[in-house]
Amino acid sequence: MSHVPVRNKPHLDPLTLRERAQAILPHARFNFVDMNTDPGDVVYFAPEPRTDPATGKPYDLDCAELYLNPYTGEETARVNKQNEGTWPVTRRNFTRFIFEIHSNLYGDGSANFCSASRP
Repeated sequence: MSHVPVRNKPHLDPLTLRERAQAILPHARFNFVDMNTDPGDVVYFAPEPRTDPATGKPYDLDCAELYLNPYTGEETARVNKQNEGTWPVTRRNFTRFIFEIHSNLYGDGSANFCSASRP
């Protein structure tokens, strides 16, 4: 899920990747684009539901995480909400478990990615 073959060409720019993610999940918005990927790393997106104008409530997204190939913008993987739990710890959710532990012990649980900005 986290790597693709390295190509001898640059990654797509972050806004283009966000547009590709938006096309895949049109009822979601994407407010975070990881711009610090190493060659071969996939790009991570955390979709947030848009508001359904008919009901005034957020759309129900079944996707908790979306991963795109940085060279093509194609979907490489997604984590569905029913698979996003951190317990029991398995090979599939070990990284998420460590991240959750870190963000809850280090910070206020809001998953801040830039610790340098914290007081």
